Amino acid sequence: VKIARRGGLLLVGPNTMGVYSAPVNLRALMPPVSPVKGEVALVSQSGNIGTNLLGFGSTVGVGFDKFVSSGNEADIECYEYIAYFGADPKVKVILAYLEGIRSGRRFMRVAEEVSERKPLIVYKAGRTRAGVRAARSHSGALIGSNEVVRAVFRQTGIIEASTVNEMLDLAKTFVRMPLPNGRRVGILTWGGGYGVVASDAFEEAGLEVTSLTEESLRELDKILPPYWSRGNPVDLVGTFDRQIQPPCLDIIARDENTDIVVALGFIVGSGAFAGSYRSAPWRKEEEGEIVKSWLSKADEENMDVLVEMVRKHSKPVVAVTLTTDMDVVRRAAEKGAIVYPTIETAASVLSKMVRYVEYLRRRGKLRMVED
Repeated sequence: VKIARRGGLLLVGPNTMGVYSAPVNLRALMPPVSPVKGEVALVSQSGNIGTNLLGFGSTVGVGFDKFVSSGNEADIECYEYIAYFGADPKVKVILAYLEGIRSGRRFMRVAEEVSERKPLIVYKAGRTRAGVRAARSHSGALIGSNEVVRAVFRQTGIIEASTVNEMLDLAKTFVRMPLPNGRRVGILTWGGGYGVVASDAFEEAGLEVTSLTEESLRELDKILPPYWSRGNPVDLVGTFDRQIQPPCLDIIARDENTDIVVALGFIVGSGAFAGSYRSAPWRKEEEGEIVKSWLSKADEENMDVLVEMVRKHSKPVVAVTLTTDMDVVRRAAEKGAIVYPTIETAASVLSKMVRYVEYLRRRGKLRMVED
């Protein structure tokens, strides 16, 4: 640090894997990673995890504007990078992988200021005794009590990611979706079982599986068979007529009782579904290709429907692929649609989005972020 100061320089690291800046095409990174350009900034005290997130971002449709592997932070600390990203108008969402926080009060002040302007999503490692030992040997981080850290996150509006990969799910949701007005969820499902699973997952995450208005139920009666469940989740009773899905989704999305809409089976994932179909011993190879082509075309059309529903109704309208097809997750994100690989991922991400909105509302800052 003294040497850097004598030369009038700031020091990143040590123990760093470099920096990335899309606006100036700077890719000063140790591994051969080529991030997709986007509106997310990332600071990571682990170079390995940080660069892996840069690379995996392209798989799930998350693009980056800036990245720094902050390492041991002998000079510039994590809160200073966060403050810089917070003031950058090109950055819509900030991600941080942290093992320790040295300047607690400064970190809190910056986090609070930044969270009022844009989402600050943090994965905090070193939550257990074993994790604390590993963090100290890895980055020399000073670790506080996990209970204290979480209290600080709640107080300052930080959105805590449950897993490293959830950081990316949260990031792309905040970049592409409008903020929800509340926690009421409407569900469209291709089959009843997944509707039950989703209802449990969303309620357990703190969301409300709401009742639809009578007007919406009457409109759905005109489209669905007479034996449909007449409630939320709206069960399509396994029909293969995919033409009825968009109008049903539109009815749920315009219902005044819904703040968020989730469609299960709306995006299938042609690769995984057709692969299992093709592997059946009684099926021919060409039949599998026909199924894949049909599903792929329908998925592409429904991705466009998702984007249109968000534009039309100004609320989050998302899908869950029941085949966990990551390729379809990526293709959807490239179109501007949000597709999650699992119901549980959707429940966790959307509930955290709602809690962030409630934090902003309590602080009187909701309009600032929406603008």
